[in-house]
Amino acid sequence: MIALAVLMAIAPAAEPETREYRVSVSGKQAGTYIQKITPRDDGSTEVTVQTDISLRILLRTYTYKLRSQEVWKDGQLVKVESSSDDDGKRFGVVATAEGPRTRVNVNNRSRAAPPNLWTTSHWQPPAPGELNRLDIDTGRILLGKVQLVGPEQLTVAGATMTVKHYRIFGSDPAELWYDERGRLVRQETLEDGHRTIVEFVK
Repeated sequence: MIALAVLMAIAPAAEPETREYRVSVSGKQAGTYIQKITPRDDGSTEVTVQTDISLRILLRTYTYKLRSQEVWKDGQLVKVESSSDDDGKRFGVVATAEGPRTRVNVNNRSRAAPPNLWTTSHWQPPAPGELNRLDIDTGRILLGKVQLVGPEQLTVAGATMTVKHYRIFGSDPAELWYDERGRLVRQETLEDGHRTIVEFVK
């Protein structure tokens, strides 16, 4: 029994998981969104996000890039570091949990933020109720609420499955769907008036 406990204590973390998505804007294929979830040996989880968007709008091409790294432990956000380029408008975000508060630094300007932040990577299902989100693109704090709409049938990567539908109200509302493993499989938002859909591919 003692030997088993020791082996369990030093067991390596689970294997990393990569989730790939396609992004469409106003019905047009626009780019990709990739999440990589890596459990660590210390019990924390690292979540990296990579988004690349290129979309022809009238006579010009709109581009967007995001690179982000999150660290979570015991269901709480520990740290976020991200950089984004929104068609030439750049943001560098660092957010760190400091006791009961979170310190957010955006383009070298620091401010305090509420504790227990969720993030707009939406990599895991939210708990229904009050919800404060950190916009990993810009460092904004988004205040709102989340409602569990309920189970629905949805076609994901060519297969029909039962998923859970969540609805976020307030700043930057969103519709989110998660499969039985807790993976984000669909997201719908309105970005600058454009309906934006993120769909799980593999």
